[in-house]
Amino acid sequence: MDGPAVPAVARATATTLGAVLPTARPTLVTAALLPGTTAGTARIAYWIGREADANGAAAGGWTGPFELPDPVSAEAAGLDVALADLDGDGRPELIVAYAVNRAGRTDNTVFYRIGWRLDETGAAADGWSDSLPTPMRLGSVTAVGVDVVDLTGDQTPDLLVFATGTVGGAPVARYLTGKGLNRRGRVVGGWTAARAVPDEAAFATADGAGVAVADITGTRRPDLVVARRNGGTVTWRAAFDLDPDGVPVSWTAALTAAGAADAGPRGCAVTIADLRADLVADRAKMGDDFMSAAAAHQGRLAPAQALARDHHPAPVALDDAAAAVRETVRPETAVAGEVLAGLTLGDGDLVDALPDSGDPLRRLLAGVTFDVPAYELLRGLSQEHVVPNLPAVAPETMTALAANPRFIEAFLVGLNHEMSREMLWREFPADPRQTWFRQFWDVRGAVSAGAPLTDIPALTDPAWRNGPLGSHLTAVGAPGEQSLVLVIRGELLRRYPSTVVTMRAATWTGPEERTPTGLDVLPIFNAWLSPDLLLFGFPYTAEVARGAARRADGAAGHFFVLREQPAAPRFGVDLTGDPPPPDAVVFAGRQGRNAADTARAVLQRPVLLARHASDLLPTPESQS
Repeated sequence: MDGPAVPAVARATATTLGAVLPTARPTLVTAALLPGTTAGTARIAYWIGREADANGAAAGGWTGPFELPDPVSAEAAGLDVALADLDGDGRPELIVAYAVNRAGRTDNTVFYRIGWRLDETGAAADGWSDSLPTPMRLGSVTAVGVDVVDLTGDQTPDLLVFATGTVGGAPVARYLTGKGLNRRGRVVGGWTAARAVPDEAAFATADGAGVAVADITGTRRPDLVVARRNGGTVTWRAAFDLDPDGVPVSWTAALTAAGAADAGPRGCAVTIADLRADLVADRAKMGDDFMSAAAAHQGRLAPAQALARDHHPAPVALDDAAAAVRETVRPETAVAGEVLAGLTLGDGDLVDALPDSGDPLRRLLAGVTFDVPAYELLRGLSQEHVVPNLPAVAPETMTALAANPRFIEAFLVGLNHEMSREMLWREFPADPRQTWFRQFWDVRGAVSAGAPLTDIPALTDPAWRNGPLGSHLTAVGAPGEQSLVLVIRGELLRRYPSTVVTMRAATWTGPEERTPTGLDVLPIFNAWLSPDLLLFGFPYTAEVARGAARRADGAAGHFFVLREQPAAPRFGVDLTGDPPPPDAVVFAGRQGRNAADTARAVLQRPVLLARHASDLLPTPESQS
């Protein structure tokens, strides 16, 4: 059947089907990976097919193309799309997955982007997310698949990613799932392990492969369909009832349909949908009729079963019965129950409003929690308590420190203990076991690997009974994060308050040379000390950030990056300008013609400063 006018130069195509308008028939979305408009790039565009009929044709015609706002690498390979309402606003999001396939690499990665809130025309009304990496990494990538699923049954969308290619020269076809997509499109519940599909060598060497997820069997657990194409023949398998880790109960045998596709080289898209509304209505009516019949049957069966006599009654445990009688007539229980039965609070009984306790007649206690970062209280006593030997940090410098989890834990436990003593002395009706302060650092605007954003568990948590001091932290500064702290002292951040401070992974460019190429990693906490010290915490150990000294010895480590905010342009004229690179595009900007030309001529490019962590973190051998 006819589809959109996809250019013949497309390197990969993908199609999905879903609801863009709640009251309309299903909508087709076809995407294509196209050559970029500049050298070294590629671009992704998609078309919208309206009113898909029972044969899968777009009866309402096609609109588009809609291009994603940013180009991708020219080495992009594989493409798939999915439609789902990720944020619960009633409008779907478009999920686009692709891979970067660099020759000779072992870490080629599958990425995904999300177009938020498709409008009536099919455009992403709320913009697009950045390209987000997944843990799916192969030596080479031949096909990519993506779909949205709820593996855990918690009504939160999960992201299933599929890829084929090679690992160590061996053909593979695998899938994994990111649990819990939040409203920014990020996976917050971790990723499952990658799992191979049956006949993975056949999938990896096929002309194309794809994946789709749906509840085919009606068991309220997702089923997985993987398909591959060889010429015009499509072969597929179905995996039934995936568990929360993506493991199916069983796989079907391979099923084949000859002539189900053309023999083109541009992939094998898979999607599952009900195209006939009458079948959907019939299935819904069948389910309603069954539930009504079952309810009527149980209504007759249950009374009859209640009248049945048990000729072999269970023996009575006299010891248990005696203990129950004694517990029932205990004055502490019986008297309190009678008293509370006559007291009400609002529309309910007072006993239901009281917290569970061994003494139901005790005074009602208030529970209070202070969200203030505790380091600010410590800073009020002396900044030396937060960062010892503070004068040793020279002005206009940056250095790196490590957070001390043992000190953080000891300080917070002591602070909560003294707060409970203070409340008791002032006769405030508070639970002495209350955890008043749970946060040491300032985490406003931060994303932590821990959950929730608190540094210690509640003091009543059983975890305190085990482990040494410093092993109970739950979020920022926890042993799992092993926070590295960047200290900046000077006028830089005061004069340029919009400076972005991040870390980036380094890549070797020579035997001992490296450059920052990774994604920006934002601080997980920050702190300010008078007069001009700023602290930024990152989730790395000193060893990981430092890396190896030479390419042959290991990883390249990480850079600390300070860069001007790209959205805050500055204008001016340099005394001596930098010479343009050999391949630079030179704009013929001349002052004086109009304000726009003058602004373009004096626009200052944002400055980026990158300093490798090894400059701030000498190895233990070099300090001896």
